[in-house]
Amino acid sequence: MSSRAAGVWGWSFSILLALNAGMVSVPSGRESMSTIRVFYENNTGLIVTAQLFGLVAASLFTPFAAALQRQRGESHRTTSPWITRTGVAVTIAAGVTAVPVLWLVAVVDGADTTLVRRLARASDLSDVLLFVAIAAFAASLVHASSGVWLRISATIVLIVSLTRAAGLLTGSDVLELVAPLAFVLLVLALSTMSLVRRPVFGDPRR
Repeated sequence: MSSRAAGVWGWSFSILLALNAGMVSVPSGRESMSTIRVFYENNTGLIVTAQLFGLVAASLFTPFAAALQRQRGESHRTTSPWITRTGVAVTIAAGVTAVPVLWLVAVVDGADTTLVRRLARASDLSDVLLFVAIAAFAASLVHASSGVWLRISATIVLIVSLTRAAGLLTGSDVLELVAPLAFVLLVLALSTMSLVRRPVFGDPRR
């Protein structure tokens, strides 16, 4: 049951995340003040809707991670609690990313330049937290797996996520599209294998 559950949770998460990403991309804190204000003033409804999709998607990631952990526990003698723990971290970090964005939507009309700039920068920094959490989740998969494909795939996600987090801190656009795409592709691979009842974590004798 946990195998199929991981697949359902993972696909649901990925679909909602795609809707969130496809609807709108908010400007970074490096954009001009006029660009930030005009964007938030003209796209209020779209931004709020996208963030709601993102929050619902985030809430699905914890049960996805928990189902993966149960799936591993059914086929391996050792346990790996960090899959669920880091999954919770991803959920929390993803929820945090919505806070400065929704705050900006609420105050952009009357807020002074300093507050708008700080909130836009906070949005960038919250993305750093998210990619660090994703890297931790990927690291938990590397540790839990005895399968070569998952070790390699999760290691790639780990590296690109940390690189993206570092890029955000330095104001770089490095891996802006690659990092989230790599993460989603890993989730989809895990979900699809779970749905078709293929062993996700490798040799069950471990």
